[in-house]
Amino acid sequence: MERELAELPELPRLEGTPRALQARLAQAEAELEALGPVNALAEKALAEAEEKLKARQRELDEAMEALLRLEAEAKGVEAEYQRRLQEAFARFQEAFRRYGEALLGGRAEVRRTARGLGLVVTPAGKRTQDLRLLSLGEKTLGALAFLFALGELQGGLPIAILDEVDAALDEANLLRFTRFLRSGRQFLLVTHQKRTMEACHALYGVTSEDGVSRVYAIRKEVVHDP
Repeated sequence: MERELAELPELPRLEGTPRALQARLAQAEAELEALGPVNALAEKALAEAEEKLKARQRELDEAMEALLRLEAEAKGVEAEYQRRLQEAFARFQEAFRRYGEALLGGRAEVRRTARGLGLVVTPAGKRTQDLRLLSLGEKTLGALAFLFALGELQGGLPIAILDEVDAALDEANLLRFTRFLRSGRQFLLVTHQKRTMEACHALYGVTSEDGVSRVYAIRKEVVHDP
């Protein structure tokens, strides 16, 4: 027994009374018991959990990289869209100015507003005013200027089909309209206006004589205004 005791390693001596040491021992045993049985597979489970965590972290890093790349591409697309929009709007403004001058004999301007587009025109001999405040004939010509300006964004209209657009035009506006018809663009018109017919290269119509309808077609030389 003495020999076995002699082989025990020297340990630091704990200070305290036997009762206090017994209480500390009981507390340590209770804490050890509360930890539960030792899990021999804990180290392996920890390694597997760490590997899964690394895989999820790589996926997260890849997702963040893709998100940043998409955000950069979206900003590039938005910038390109704004650039093209500005270019298209500038072309539309210039086209509306030209068509407004040709059809109304004055200035025409389109502005961007909080609600959309605002059209402001100055017909010959009048003050600048909103398109809604013009006469019916001037509104018609302003609307035509707007439509033809939109057509410029698509490379121009190869042919325009107009149905009775000259019905509300007075003499001055009708003269400007017929001059515009001779500008080289192709038109297909439905009209009852004599001056409009005079500006056309060919006429197609239906007449009624003694209750009998007759279809006719006339091709003629156009006399250009000086």
